[in-house]
Amino acid sequence: CFLQSFLNFFVIMEDLSTCPVCKFSRESLLEMPCCNSLFCGECLSSVAHCFKCKKVFDIKNCTPYSNLSVMVDNVIIECRHSGCDYKSTEFLIQQHESNCKFSTIYKSDLISILEPTQTPEYQVLQRRKNIFSNFMMYSNVRHVMDCIENDLSLDDTPLSTDVGSDGYYTHIILEGDTLSGLSIKYKVSASQIKEVNHLFHDRIHERTALKIPINHTPTFSERETMGLEELLKTRLVSRFRRKTSIKTTQEALYYLEEANMDIEKAFDAWAEDYSWEKNTKLEFKSCLPHEELELFKPQHKRGCCSLVF
Repeated sequence: CFLQSFLNFFVIMEDLSTCPVCKFSRESLLEMPCCNSLFCGECLSSVAHCFKCKKVFDIKNCTPYSNLSVMVDNVIIECRHSGCDYKSTEFLIQQHESNCKFSTIYKSDLISILEPTQTPEYQVLQRRKNIFSNFMMYSNVRHVMDCIENDLSLDDTPLSTDVGSDGYYTHIILEGDTLSGLSIKYKVSASQIKEVNHLFHDRIHERTALKIPINHTPTFSERETMGLEELLKTRLVSRFRRKTSIKTTQEALYYLEEANMDIEKAFDAWAEDYSWEKNTKLEFKSCLPHEELELFKPQHKRGCCSLVF
């Protein structure tokens, strides 16, 4: 049964790459703009009407069709080593796994030559500290930091009253938080939370944080902590972008990841790169002959003349 399904899959793939006119198997086909039919470029270049619906078309308006084989080659695969979040295509994932720092070989044979501060476990722990340390104004963040620094279980350690101030906890709002849920968690009525925070409705996600009267010492699970970490990571990236005027989230995240989410080290690395780009003047040198290089200059036609810039 499996073999038959496997063969049927490749038959379908072959059909999708075969032109219905010339019956040749092509690497890619063109999709018609009129009826979405698929034909090869050789057949379409010789006619002006669609083979199926007979409508007039321009071959420039046809779009290349991605074969299933290309789609299969580009399927994203996760690294098989526990603790690693790297994802890529099948070809690149093999190269990554051979040098993955979370691999068994790395942990068993090479871990002994590393300094204590260079081990993967220490780096992961320090990464969490670097993220949480920038948001210590929130009670639940201070509680998580206390548990990390003192090696305490998050599921079993209640929230200390020391992390509050003036008789209130400052709770940073997570994605899954609701007013009724916070009321149950802190054992405070919803009306009290609304009164303290001057809320006139139950839409708490319009705020960043809420002040909650200290009436109970709840616990925070590891799952809640992971959600909190992702939220603070997003805010740390936004803070870094504002500090550096970086336009894209990907670029900001690159500097932070390279610095293990230490915003000060990331800023120093960005400042060094920015200074180098600003003060270095690079001249473009081509390996092409001058005559061939002239062909790549953009030409702007105006009337019967061609202006080269």
